[in-house]
Amino acid sequence: MKPRRFQKPIRLRSKRARKRIAWIVRTCAAIGIAAGFFAFLLFAPFAQISRVRVEGTRLASRADLEASALEKARTRYGFFETRGILFVSPSAMETALLKEFPELEALSVSRDLPRTLVVRVKERFPRATACNGTTCLSIDEKGFAFTLKDAEAGMNIIIPEAIITPGTRLLAAESVSFVLELAAMIERSAKAGVSIVHATVQEEERVDIAFKEGWELITNPTLDIAWQFQKFEAVLDAQTSAAKRSRLQYIDVRFGDRAFLKYRTP
Repeated sequence: MKPRRFQKPIRLRSKRARKRIAWIVRTCAAIGIAAGFFAFLLFAPFAQISRVRVEGTRLASRADLEASALEKARTRYGFFETRGILFVSPSAMETALLKEFPELEALSVSRDLPRTLVVRVKERFPRATACNGTTCLSIDEKGFAFTLKDAEAGMNIIIPEAIITPGTRLLAAESVSFVLELAAMIERSAKAGVSIVHATVQEEERVDIAFKEGWELITNPTLDIAWQFQKFEAVLDAQTSAAKRSRLQYIDVRFGDRAFLKYRTP
């Protein structure tokens, strides 16, 4: 016996089709409204960034920061351009600005609705000047290079054959701290009575301090600074006469409890 086939009534099928069409129409309408609202917020004049406020600058150019941030807020969609404040990515702008301005240690970008972008910066503080013989840049306490400087400005640290580029780390923070602390100890010492010209970072475990008198102090920044300075003072205390000091070539305080002296040949 053959099974009988039943067909859905035409009225029922048309009713379901109408429901499906109505659902599609409502979905398309919702998408259209959402897209329209998105475009409205994206291009609405009242939501366009008209001003950038920079806070915390001392050395960096406020005008350059404002101009750069305003330019980076610009977004192009096809033939249309916008600076919609709601669609700016603060994190992306922070990364781009830090790369462009190496004199900034940190910054934050926030919105001040309806039309202002706020950039708060923390600048690097110059602690010394690093040179490779031709190019000199300021460095902060962490050894990062920024801002082209005259070789005569601040404590000079020579790094032979180094590639001096803004935004790069030229020295370890420990080396910078060692050189600056040792220089301060020498300048405060009544026994030393010498004037520092510059420091030269020869390698990771050797820093030479050059004096105006024409001789050098050879140190190791990885060893105890107080002990090396104590040996340095003891040697100078013994080299009291001008004749003895004028013949000095270097004092090496890197090894144990001894200090090694070398004199120039007459």
